[in-house]
Amino acid sequence: MNASYGALLGLVLAVGLLTLFAGIAANRRPKLVHRLHRRAGGSMAVEPGPVRTLISVLSPRITILGRTTSAESSEGLRGRLASAGRPQDIDRYRIERLSWIVFGGAGGIAATAVLLARGGQLSVVLLTVLVALGGFLGLVLHERALRRSIRRRAERMSDQLPTVAELLAFSVAAGETPLAAIRRLHANVGGELAEEFGQVIDDVRAGTAFITALTQMSRRSASVAVTRFVDALIVASERGTPMAEVLRAQAADSRAASRRQLMEGASKKESLMIAPIVFLVLPMLVVIALYPGVYGLSFTVP
Repeated sequence: MNASYGALLGLVLAVGLLTLFAGIAANRRPKLVHRLHRRAGGSMAVEPGPVRTLISVLSPRITILGRTTSAESSEGLRGRLASAGRPQDIDRYRIERLSWIVFGGAGGIAATAVLLARGGQLSVVLLTVLVALGGFLGLVLHERALRRSIRRRAERMSDQLPTVAELLAFSVAAGETPLAAIRRLHANVGGELAEEFGQVIDDVRAGTAFITALTQMSRRSASVAVTRFVDALIVASERGTPMAEVLRAQAADSRAASRRQLMEGASKKESLMIAPIVFLVLPMLVVIALYPGVYGLSFTVP
């Protein structure tokens, strides 16, 4: 019986280590030859590495795992990865999810080992429940990490929108076309929003229509303000509305929305600002005010 449990623990540990190394290697920075391969459109022959070979072998099983652990379609998952600013490699993401599940299950095994060290009885039901619970927690934490990445990136893009809108308005008012203004913006401004406009430029260079590229950017963005701004650009391009006036109005709206969001955030944190005063500053003031009187009473009272 003990030999079977040891074999089970060894198997889980081996799968966990294999998944860990595969996930680390799959998420590392691509080599120069791979980047040249992607830039050349796949015309160069690149030898597949062991990690890519492992992904290609496990790809059908990873797809089954993704359908089992999530009801989300591949297109929806690819869109969420784009919104988070991550590579749209679904197999790599599912390997990462698998590694989180395995780590959660390993945490359940570790909890079982702690219970055994304290004199508890080994139970197959308890081991199964703890491993399943750990794997479920790993899956939930992985999903939460992706949602947090999407939310934070959307917040950063919303903060960058007023500056980007004003720069585009100045460029278009100076006589540049919208595409040339976006190209100038991408060359001189950093940040997530400028990178999204850089993706629009790459799509246009690849043969995609300008309005279609803007529509794809609007779908990728998780920020409501950025989506509204891009939709206004699309409508102005389709209907022939003067782009400079539209961009000025969008820049003014973005500034107003930024100020309103700042005031709302300050009002929400007002109670948190009172907490240090009530629990830290006020008790010290009371002690300082009462201590001289208490110290004087210690001399006067016999």
